[in-house]
Amino acid sequence: MVRAYFQLARWPNALLAAAGVIVGAWLALWTGGHLSLTHLLAAAGAAVALTITANAWNDAADEAIDRVAHPERPIPSGLITVRAARNLALAAAIAGVALATAAAPGLGAVSVAVAALMIMYSPWLKRTGLAGNLTVALLASLPFLYGAWAAGEPLDGLALVAWAFPLHLARELAKDIDDADGDAGHRATVPLTWGVPAARILAVGAIICFLVPLPLFTASQWLMLPMLPAVVAMVLAGYRLVRGRAGAAHALKLAMGLAMGGLAAALLLFGPSISLSQNVTTLFQALVLGVLQGVAEFLPISSSAHLALAPWLFGWPEPGLSFDVALHLGTLVAVLGYFRAEWIKLARAVIEIARTRQVESLEQKRAVFLVIATIPGAIGGLLLEKYAESVFRAPWLIAGALMVMGLVLWAVDRAAAETRPLGGMTARDALLVGVAQVFALIPGVSRSGSTMTAARALRFDRESAATFSFLMSMPIIAAAAVLKVPHLLQDRAMAMPLLVGVLASAVSGWFAIDALLRYLTRRSFGVFALYRLVLGAIVLALVAMRG
Repeated sequence: MVRAYFQLARWPNALLAAAGVIVGAWLALWTGGHLSLTHLLAAAGAAVALTITANAWNDAADEAIDRVAHPERPIPSGLITVRAARNLALAAAIAGVALATAAAPGLGAVSVAVAALMIMYSPWLKRTGLAGNLTVALLASLPFLYGAWAAGEPLDGLALVAWAFPLHLARELAKDIDDADGDAGHRATVPLTWGVPAARILAVGAIICFLVPLPLFTASQWLMLPMLPAVVAMVLAGYRLVRGRAGAAHALKLAMGLAMGGLAAALLLFGPSISLSQNVTTLFQALVLGVLQGVAEFLPISSSAHLALAPWLFGWPEPGLSFDVALHLGTLVAVLGYFRAEWIKLARAVIEIARTRQVESLEQKRAVFLVIATIPGAIGGLLLEKYAESVFRAPWLIAGALMVMGLVLWAVDRAAAETRPLGGMTARDALLVGVAQVFALIPGVSRSGSTMTAARALRFDRESAATFSFLMSMPIIAAAAVLKVPHLLQDRAMAMPLLVGVLASAVSGWFAIDALLRYLTRRSFGVFALYRLVLGAIVLALVAMRG
């Protein structure tokens, strides 16, 4: 029976969590932190307890799935009941919160949210595909934060979380690929909804995101030596994924253990040369800005507003319009990938127009309409670029634009009928929607919000308005990126933050497109209008308080 409880708790995962706490604390000590043995043991105990919570609660929720996919586990084999597993999970959650509070009061508050997220994960988030994978990857990366926070250096912990997150994401995707047969009918995992090839591409991309920042951890290239076993394990896992072989998830779990051991060895050997706070905290900021860009670009809530407000709210250095535009490369990848079949048709239509000098089919007309819709935005961008860099980024102006456009979006969506499909668009409609895009140069207006509002005012249905808005984003984003990205790449220090931000915006952008198109088949734009009003009011209040 004791062995069954150890199996339920996934003791190797618990040991990895404890090791993550130790590595996070060790790094914090090298960068100026202070730590007592009592706080270290409390933080490690909290991480272990919360890991047990996640595993026990997950197995209790997955009893039906595990009877097919993992009959050897304690619950489906009858060694432990579902009720006993839940009791263990709740007791471990209480112990985890108490131990985290003993390590650092702020960490206790974080642990309450972590425990709640773990309990919500199995019945809800786990069945939402990529969102569930992202949640688990975040939770699995948190032990680094626990160790660094207990030593008084939470920023170093966040940096390590940002670094470890992609590897945990790759492992979760690999597990879902291996478990696809058992998950069918129970969970909407990425391999089942997006297809196994797409899941493999995401997993390999996540491994690359983990490997690329390694040289940034230190000024000495000798750091790579202790990390070589982990790198080899990750390459082998990537090979298994590409070749479609099972076992990649186990290889990635081994790689995570080797990576932590390698980092610990590097700290022991080269501790004084480790410089994490500047380099990797910059990567963390790029990751946050990339996710904001990907989500807010396609939802009608203004990505430029969020990118301008985030540094202002958190006291980060202002990345500038050039970095914002560069992040659009990720959303460009998302819109090209999501609508890949549509882009192939449009490319063929353009070739046919050039060959026949005639515009007849729906695809040919749509290609022409996209060109027409792009022209006003291109002209406006060239004429108003100077103002978009400075005057338009004032917080009070952003807040006003958020609120005014929110009201306009709500009013138009409520009043306009849904009588026209996308196939009924004319050149006049395309030009008017293109003119609306010019207003998006003001952060807070939202490119997708202004173009969707214009399309709804022309009586296009919500899904058609969103689809044309997404398609017309490609030419203007591509043109802006061509102008701005080469300038950024001249600064070699910006190359890695730019890569992290672009990858983050690509993944989150793909998810945002899919989520919005599904949402608009059933609901209105009202929730986005309300969000804009609330955010605008909060920003105005902060502007007033800060003087």
